[in-house]
Amino acid sequence: PATVYAEAKPGYTFTGWSGTGSGSEPQQQITLTENSILTANFVRNSLGNGSSLVINEINYNSSDVFDPEDWVEIYNNSGSLMDLSGWYFSDEQNDHQFFFPDGFTLEAGGYVVISRDTARFKEVFPSVSNVIGDMDFGLSGGGELLRIFDANGTLIDEVTYSDEAPWPAEADGEGATLSLTNPGLDNTQAENWAASTGNGTPGAENSDVMVHTEEEAFRDQPLSISLQQNYPNPFNPSTTISYQINSPGQVQLTIVDITGRTVAEIVNAYQAAGHYSVSWNAHSDGVASGVYLYRLEAQGQVLSKKMLLVK
Repeated sequence: PATVYAEAKPGYTFTGWSGTGSGSEPQQQITLTENSILTANFVRNSLGNGSSLVINEINYNSSDVFDPEDWVEIYNNSGSLMDLSGWYFSDEQNDHQFFFPDGFTLEAGGYVVISRDTARFKEVFPSVSNVIGDMDFGLSGGGELLRIFDANGTLIDEVTYSDEAPWPAEADGEGATLSLTNPGLDNTQAENWAASTGNGTPGAENSDVMVHTEEEAFRDQPLSISLQQNYPNPFNPSTTISYQINSPGQVQLTIVDITGRTVAEIVNAYQAAGHYSVSWNAHSDGVASGVYLYRLEAQGQVLSKKMLLVK
């Protein structure tokens, strides 16, 4: 017999085997034949409706005259003190990891800046003390996926930013930062980000915080179910898919190839009415370049659109 082992990548959970083997234990012993087919099944961890930690401000391409190096600001949205020992920040490469120091805590409503070069950062922002580092990797000047994981490797928050519209152009080398207009908003949607005033507000409330009233929230309630074109498209390796549902219910969002085979399940959860955006990293799912369909199933309807993965 051969021994096989399934290991989930960060942000995913192993759910069991199918095919020649079965069961939910990650380690299996099987007798292989020429007809053996063994499949390890994984699901993407759900982020929920509100992340406890939020990526709140991003400085990915400083201006030539004001350059503190790359940094990202994290906000504690949980409502309580958080011990971040073992938690880490990463980009779309799994081996790029910055771990919070052991014993590091962040108060409710608190901010912390993770810097590529803390010495350089403090020269430029001498009054900002809530900064940690150094990251041994930088942020892409063209946009990329940024993620936060807890000590168990569970994905807590993720953002795929870009230097192209609809993302603010002023953050691309002109001195501004990408600034989330309200830490309670969905930070996967470009419309919820703005260019900061000045050179950003690291370690503090963003310069252009926007408050939504109940009347505005009601006005924004979707009137129908819809699925938007992914952005960017074509893409490599990450893209964002946005959709809306006008009544609560079970929602499933999957990626299928041109033969109809499911290659990734992005959402499978009960969701309230509202607007949603999720990021898909094809590299994490080991998907080859080509044409794919993303399919939304909700409220007894099935909507789908095409997208192109290039490598």
